[in-house]
Amino acid sequence: MPNAFKAIALFVTMTTAVYAQTTQRVTDDWAARTDRFVSAIVNGDVPAAMQLVAEPVTVMRGGSTPEQAELATLSHRLRGGVVLSSRTYTFPPMALAADLAADFKSSPAIGDDLKAIMVPIDDDVMRRANATAIQWIANQLGATPGTPFSVSLVLPATTGDPQKLPTPLLVLMRGTSIVEEQPQIDRVVFGTPMQLME
Repeated sequence: MPNAFKAIALFVTMTTAVYAQTTQRVTDDWAARTDRFVSAIVNGDVPAAMQLVAEPVTVMRGGSTPEQAELATLSHRLRGGVVLSSRTYTFPPMALAADLAADFKSSPAIGDDLKAIMVPIDDDVMRRANATAIQWIANQLGATPGTPFSVSLVLPATTGDPQKLPTPLLVLMRGTSIVEEQPQIDRVVFGTPMQLME
């Protein structure tokens, strides 16, 4: 191979490796940011949560008729709750439904009725669910290819009847471009699984 081609091949290899390392670091930073955000929300620390979002940030209560909300509203809903799982992706996700199904299935804090809805019964249903999840995230978060986003499953604090399990909530977080050094959370959508999938 001529020296010029060797130099070009070496440059491409090095550039690809640096890009991969940078992307992984940014992805790790994004995961840490969203974890801290959800932790602040369930601890009732709205000022700390505000430090982790973009200006402005859009907060929505999801459903068939989404409603504008505030971070304080989300924190009030989840304060004292337990984070059951948190997952980070770059859009489009290939196995979001499968990941959520595993989280629902493995949690003893989630009732069997909801598990029956959220856990596909076979591989064909799972494949369709994963495809549907891509459209679901696009609709809820306005995600486009390359958009970082995270999904947290949170169990609100028990109130009233201690024998009645509270309904878990999903918190969806969209980030600014993954090519940025520190993606900011610029959209948050929350609701029960059934509300968000209407």
